[in-house]
Amino acid sequence: MPKFLLVDSLLSKEVQSVLDEVGIDIDTVIKMTLKRIARDGSVAFLLAENGTARTGATEERRMTKGQAVSLFQAQGVSLTRNVTFASKNRTANNYWNNPTFDVLAQDWYLILNDWANRELHLFCVPAGAIRPEELVCRGDQQDRIDLQIRYGDPTFTENRSKLQFAKYRVQGLNY
Repeated sequence: MPKFLLVDSLLSKEVQSVLDEVGIDIDTVIKMTLKRIARDGSVAFLLAENGTARTGATEERRMTKGQAVSLFQAQGVSLTRNVTFASKNRTANNYWNNPTFDVLAQDWYLILNDWANRELHLFCVPAGAIRPEELVCRGDQQDRIDLQIRYGDPTFTENRSKLQFAKYRVQGLNY
């Protein structure tokens, strides 16, 4: 057991019984936890309760694509499989994702997650409404769109191509 880990015997027994049920040891848990902290650059997941992590003065609920789709479907919105999900970037004021250009050939549903205001924005771009040459591709992957939509912009302008997505906005949803 690592020297930095000081756990009283009662807590150790409780934890070990849970870990035994899933077949994992304490050293593996420690390694997984440290890797997660390094990857996220945060310990917010350790402070999470019911999907809500307290980070400074703001609360962030981790929203997944599946959860967002389910919320819209519960509102009666029928979504196809052609859905792209992008959350507000933590370090830049934009929503970012790299879907393939194939999304443009069918009706394309785009969900933007504003985790700071706990709001989802749903867009439906009709098939063929945007031509591939109107968008900028990733420099290292020519088959992918370098989608960077400005955060806090009511026109939902894409930074690189200057296309405005507001005309495709279908619905907003608070969560």
